[in-house]
Amino acid sequence: MPKELQVERRFDFRGGRNTRDNPDLLQPNELIDITNGRLADTRGAIQVRLGSKRMHATTLGDSVTGVRQWTNNGTIQLVATANGDLHHKTSDLGNFTLVSPTPVIGTGQVDWTTMRQSTSGAPLRLYFADDTNVWRWSGAALTRLSTGASLPPANATHVKTFHIRNFYVDSDRPIHLEWSVLGDPEDLTVATGNGAGEAMMDVLSGEDIVSMEVIGSSLLVATTNSVVRFTGYSAADIQIAQDTEGVSSTEGCVGKLAFRRIEKFAAMLDTRGPYAVNEEEAIFLGDKIYDEFLNLDRSVLGASVVGYHPGRREIWWAVPGSGDSNLNKTVYIYNLDLGIWYGPFTYPFGITCFAEYEDSSGIQAIIAGCDDGFVRHMDVGTLDDVLADGTGGSTFTLTGELAPIFFANGPSQLSTLYRAYIQAEITTGVVLDFKYAFDEDSLTTKEVTGIGGSKAVNYRVDLGDQGDRLRIQFTVDEAAALFIIHGITLKAFDMLRDA
Repeated sequence: MPKELQVERRFDFRGGRNTRDNPDLLQPNELIDITNGRLADTRGAIQVRLGSKRMHATTLGDSVTGVRQWTNNGTIQLVATANGDLHHKTSDLGNFTLVSPTPVIGTGQVDWTTMRQSTSGAPLRLYFADDTNVWRWSGAALTRLSTGASLPPANATHVKTFHIRNFYVDSDRPIHLEWSVLGDPEDLTVATGNGAGEAMMDVLSGEDIVSMEVIGSSLLVATTNSVVRFTGYSAADIQIAQDTEGVSSTEGCVGKLAFRRIEKFAAMLDTRGPYAVNEEEAIFLGDKIYDEFLNLDRSVLGASVVGYHPGRREIWWAVPGSGDSNLNKTVYIYNLDLGIWYGPFTYPFGITCFAEYEDSSGIQAIIAGCDDGFVRHMDVGTLDDVLADGTGGSTFTLTGELAPIFFANGPSQLSTLYRAYIQAEITTGVVLDFKYAFDEDSLTTKEVTGIGGSKAVNYRVDLGDQGDRLRIQFTVDEAAALFIIHGITLKAFDMLRDA
């Protein structure tokens, strides 16, 4: 006799990636895998990520240690440090102009801040610390500041602007915090009131300061195992008391660039995974991908980098995967609007630093300094590592897997798979490999060739298999200008019931 037709619809994937829970217990809107994919603007649809492109034709000579976009007298300027030099430009894709200082800029990761002196008409200046010096960049001239008494420390590792002062950390005294005269970021003449000062931070573990960020009315200072909150008493009377409020006594930061202000909180990478840190507490974000962060290459975890994509409201966590050759080639994405994870995005180059970026058209994105001496736009085109002139590039593969499907009767039932309808936008000629299997059987692949371009099309795929636990995977490994899956409808016959 004919059997009852069962229908399972998957059209909302806003649960994101979940690799910690038992796959059989996942919600229908969760995903086991979404490598090199994100959720589209239409909410809930799976979309292939965009590619990456070099922003200049000529390498900067060595690993990029810092990159920053800032506004100098109304002109937006991009600045990068590499190979002991500073490089700057105002174009999106042109080469940098080289500035070679004496002594050379250090090889440490760069910490940036901007500040202007409190005198009338004083211009905004870009300051940075490179583990050996503090530098001032005017937009045209580079000046070394760490040259004598009452000046920023000679071995500065960090610099942040807070309460109209610059705050510094010196590698020779790594648990001390030094601050400048009120309104003068370059004067460290110690005095009461508006003068400069210093104090030992009341970090709970006595460990070195690893990173700093300004959040709200607080300067958050992180070590590897704790985060403390420094507020001071007023802009004219900065003090650090022994009762400085602690934010966390168990979670800390793995490295200098793994603590990043994101709107009203700081994103932080701890040895146990990702956190959101505000002025009161550290909140764990990585419950659904906990095991993936534990399985990173922990020998170089301190070089991990956290960045922010303002155009998409995504936090990017560039980390060393187990097969990344000690580089940050793996990027996990946390979507702030949905509070979910997707990715990872995998790249053929190592990421050493991130910066927010606005192009000449006003589009906000994220850029990365890389280990091969190039700065790259990280959200453009359909290929990875495209040259500045638009040629070259390499493909990457989108891999997705749905939560297991048991149809209407639940596990331990028997169903015969009949047909799938895939509602998708696929560039004409691009091939989607649709893979399926029941239970522990090997996956069967059906090819679906795009015909719709930017129009959603219902692609019919005739299937044939039998079991109780259905697995669905899909991959696209071509340069897909457009690939979005809006939903999948699956039909099967119930083999244990008569119609």
